[in-house]
Amino acid sequence: MPTASERPRQMTTTEILAVIGGITVILTAAARIPAALAEFLRACILVAAAARELRAALTRRAPHDNPAIAGDQHGQQPVGPHST
Repeated sequence: MPTASERPRQMTTTEILAVIGGITVILTAAARIPAALAEFLRACILVAAAARELRAALTRRAPHDNPAIAGDQHGQQPVGPHST
C-alpha cells in the first residue's frame, strides 16, 4: 500500500489500450456463450431422443431374436433344441 509520500504508478497509454482490448475480447466471447449453450442443449436433446429410440427398438426386437427367451417372457415354455 503506498504511503502519503509515494504516488501510485500511472498507467501508460499502451496499458490502457491493452485493458480496453482485453475487455472487448471478453465481452465478445461472453456474447457468444448463450447461443453456443443453446446449440449444445439442442444437440443433447437430439442425442437423448436417439438413445430412447434405440433402446425402444432394441427392447422390441430382443424377444423375437431368441425364441427360448420370447416363450419364457410370456409365461410359456421355452422352445428350441435345448428345451426339456
